[in-house]
Amino acid sequence: MKSPRTAKCRTGVFLLTVCVLVGTAAALAWLGPASKKGAVLAKYNYWQFWLAILFTLAALSVFLVATVRPDRRRGVAFRLLAAWIGVALGMTLTEFAAYLLPIRNQMDNPWYFSAGGGVSESAELPFARPPHLKWSGWSRGDLATVDGEEDPDARWITFETDWQGFRNSKDLKQADLIAIGDSFTEAGNLPEEESFCALVGRQLGVSARNLGRAGYGAWSELLVLKHYGLACRPKLVVWQIAESNDLENAMRFAKWVAAGRPPFFDFDADRKWQRQKAWMQRSPTFQIFGWLRRHEPASPWPGGIFQGQRGVGRLVRFLGLAPLDGSVRENLWLPFHWEALNQGVKLCRSNNIQLVFIMIPNKYRVLGPHTRMLDASIAAPVSVPATGRSNTLGGLSQTWCDSRGVPFVDATDALEARAAKGELVYQAFDTHLSTAGHEVVAELLLETFQNLNPPTNKSVSPQE
Repeated sequence: MKSPRTAKCRTGVFLLTVCVLVGTAAALAWLGPASKKGAVLAKYNYWQFWLAILFTLAALSVFLVATVRPDRRRGVAFRLLAAWIGVALGMTLTEFAAYLLPIRNQMDNPWYFSAGGGVSESAELPFARPPHLKWSGWSRGDLATVDGEEDPDARWITFETDWQGFRNSKDLKQADLIAIGDSFTEAGNLPEEESFCALVGRQLGVSARNLGRAGYGAWSELLVLKHYGLACRPKLVVWQIAESNDLENAMRFAKWVAAGRPPFFDFDADRKWQRQKAWMQRSPTFQIFGWLRRHEPASPWPGGIFQGQRGVGRLVRFLGLAPLDGSVRENLWLPFHWEALNQGVKLCRSNNIQLVFIMIPNKYRVLGPHTRMLDASIAAPVSVPATGRSNTLGGLSQTWCDSRGVPFVDATDALEARAAKGELVYQAFDTHLSTAGHEVVAELLLETFQNLNPPTNKSVSPQE
């Protein structure tokens, strides 16, 4: 039979061993991580930070049990265990609730195409917007909003939809000019009157209706033209192409259709990202982590100093740094993208509608050559002239449109010319055009329309 002294000795050795092991784990958790951006103390990401806290608290708990009088150890150990179980259970339930609760709008702007109040179901389109939606609030750049970064260019905007869920504050049943496209056309990050659609309509003196919608690609835009655009009896159609994501959206649309058109935000891979962002906004542990890293370089987006007017540098961020001369000729989804545009060309011609395509280039293509990157290992790219862009989406689109006799406008050179003068034609912490950028696009379209002798009749009165 073991003596009490032997039992106490073995208990002490056991506690000391556990304390050393857990303490070593805590030390490794604090000392192991390498330096990184977006981390607490520039070292610890979310999981590393809380794992280090967990091991530290566990080591302190074991040390506390080991240092109390032997006759009190059992009581202290049970109380600590009860506290651990209670806190762990409470935090687990809280974190699960933060992850599993219905996703709300995760952006400052409900117009963004994430799930929530800004989207609704659609029979044929991936998603729609609720009719007569109205929201007013601060519009921060999408890159800033995703990472909780302050945006010095944030603006107060009002976002309204018409009776069919498109971004128009008035219910135009007929419009001489319609614009279809994605977020560059919808322009939810700016006041409605500053979008290129509204600017062109005012300058031409015609009624204009914005049928753009964030997150759409060529096939969704073709459906918009068929089901909504033709009913407006337009004389002019502007079809906006996005270099940044049109081919990706073609892929997503094809896979969505092949899957039987399920609810888009349940099917699409973005759903997992959206749920993660919802959790990050609700989770108490992530809120603590975010608060602690507030003064650290949190953004994962590459950034640099754009050479602004009068030599004043501006911090700008980019979604990606794709090679400016990269070829998309072999992209598997390019023919699928062309087919949607081809159907749109035939549809407009059969209805005696003048169609003009305009391409909005990637932000990095325009601002990159005039930006000194913060990461010294990233050299500012060299501007690629139009003659050297034959294999890019802009160059291929020009050739494709020329072969079909359809006007095509590549906004790259005009935007870069303004950027070279120090004008910020994209928002600093956003992937989309600034007010100045929309003005450039509007000028290009006006010049094109004037060469086509567009109609200049007075606007059709809006029917509320």
